[in-house]
Amino acid sequence: MVRFPYKAAKGRNSIDSLGRSPALLNSFFRCRLLAAITVIPALLCCDPPRTAPWLALRSPAAYESLDVFFFRSDALGRLDSYQRLSGSDSPLAVSTRGRRRMLVLANSERDRYEWSAINSYEGMKDITVSLRDESPLHPVMSAETELDTGGEGSFALELEPLLSEIVLESVSCDFTGKTYEGLSIEAPCAYLTNVSDRCSPFADSFRTVSSTVNTGALNPEDLAGMLSPSMLYADLPEPITSSVSTPFLRFYCYPNQCPRDDFGSPWTRLVLEGFLDGETWYWPLDINRRDGDGIARNRTYRLNVTIMRKGVKDPDTAVGGEIARVSMVPQEWQEMDNVTLDL
Repeated sequence: MVRFPYKAAKGRNSIDSLGRSPALLNSFFRCRLLAAITVIPALLCCDPPRTAPWLALRSPAAYESLDVFFFRSDALGRLDSYQRLSGSDSPLAVSTRGRRRMLVLANSERDRYEWSAINSYEGMKDITVSLRDESPLHPVMSAETELDTGGEGSFALELEPLLSEIVLESVSCDFTGKTYEGLSIEAPCAYLTNVSDRCSPFADSFRTVSSTVNTGALNPEDLAGMLSPSMLYADLPEPITSSVSTPFLRFYCYPNQCPRDDFGSPWTRLVLEGFLDGETWYWPLDINRRDGDGIARNRTYRLNVTIMRKGVKDPDTAVGGEIARVSMVPQEWQEMDNVTLDL
């Protein structure tokens, strides 16, 4: 954890420190981003005159936009201030002094004017974003903290992606003793099904889903409606044989930790599809359900698959270990080294 100081002090000279505020450059999407937050004062035109802190936030290259909200930290949680920041804007957002909840959302698909209906902390907690508008290059990220916008102190703001990563590291088949021993799985592809379409970036849990894409099967119309369809679908570069291949295919989805797999809350799966012995077969694989609670936020799940026999005819029926053996290791994304730039 990297901490950045803030200080509320009188006088305009402290604004000079803005030019020396550090910026953290994200080397790749698969890491948590730390944003430098410095609160410094500026005079507001009001009667009687008083000082109020400003937020100075330098944006890493992964930010296309930042929406910064301050809410009063009381029972009503009224909106105190809001500002949309981008790479071309002056990185300042204003808040009055006092105990405040600060919520930051990066790379939202919403226009700044679409936030006009948000006037309370509870209203902000209910907003959702869509997987259809996501991009692995500029993922939606969020952070929430509570602070006193006045006096002296320090805090760290950590922006975390909603997306998790599913990696098909290796795949092979072992049809020893089967009548089709020696055959390969031709024209294979892989895709995610039952993927949560909408998600709250400020949710406390992900045990329900409101809607899904690729529901129960691959849906070309769903892929056509996505900004980055490669997040959900990929062709394997070669047939699946008894020799282990390492395609390292990367897929991205929102968290899904529904406790039961049913019609209203289906589990997200990785499906392998291919042509074997004259027929099309499916190998749907549950993700982190044997010893875990599904797909959590901001994790990577690495799968190594050995197909043991023909699959199933329904791409929404998960197969067990007698059909496909899966070695999977869930882990947090490794944090990359942050590069500090002098601006």
